[in-house]
Amino acid sequence: MVGWHASAPVIGREWSLTLYWRAYRPLTDEARKLAPYRYIRLLTPDGQVLAGCDGIPTAGRFPPPAWSPDVVVADKVRLRIGEQVEPGLANVLVGLQLESRETENAPVTVGQVMLRRPGRPPSPPCVTGIRIGPWARLIGYGLTQIESNVVRLDLYWRMESKEAIPADYHVFVHVIDGRTSGLVAQADAPPCQGRCPTSLWIRGDLWVDKHYITVSEESISASTPLLVKVGWYSLATGERVMAFGADGTELNDAQIVLADLAQFYAGQPCAQHR
Repeated sequence: MVGWHASAPVIGREWSLTLYWRAYRPLTDEARKLAPYRYIRLLTPDGQVLAGCDGIPTAGRFPPPAWSPDVVVADKVRLRIGEQVEPGLANVLVGLQLESRETENAPVTVGQVMLRRPGRPPSPPCVTGIRIGPWARLIGYGLTQIESNVVRLDLYWRMESKEAIPADYHVFVHVIDGRTSGLVAQADAPPCQGRCPTSLWIRGDLWVDKHYITVSEESISASTPLLVKVGWYSLATGERVMAFGADGTELNDAQIVLADLAQFYAGQPCAQHR
């Protein structure tokens, strides 16, 4: 396979993919008798199959026994992406198998694509206007209690720059004791647990980035402010990305003081720190 081309994949719709094949040497008479077929898989980073397509290349119109080194063959396929698929990164896996043999060529990950939802993006329950670097904005967040001491924090990141983000940044989520400034909990991770790397964002993207925060029962019952602070940093260097308030003011320590979990546990859904 000498190349591939694809449309932007959209969840719940058909996805067009073209593979380009060429025989790298003249086929022997024995090879011409073989009937190889190709298989394509769209996989999550952890190997879950999202879509697939098997069959003879070009649907048999120009099958592999007829190929030569002088011709590049365009093999067009369509894959259906289910509506229940989560948005984010997916790997494109391609392989060839010979019907007359039990063994197959090792499949190859030929590239990656970003799955996006159609239609209007979701709106955050709690609105903010924080800018991250020159590229993106935290337009809001949501808090959901999962267990007595576990809270899910949903961060709504919107890409606003035409320029690509030059690196894959991590998100830090720290819960700080408002009286002692001590670290109570931490939930650092790449956005979407690695499924939506920042270097692949395009203008207009809105990614809902989920982090699970576990706070001790002792901290919850202490009636002290539990400040949720978030931001971006480089995993390689530890350097943080500058953050700016809605009025353009640079935030101290490149971090956003987002909410007070003590207020959230007291019944305030947004629990915004003031």
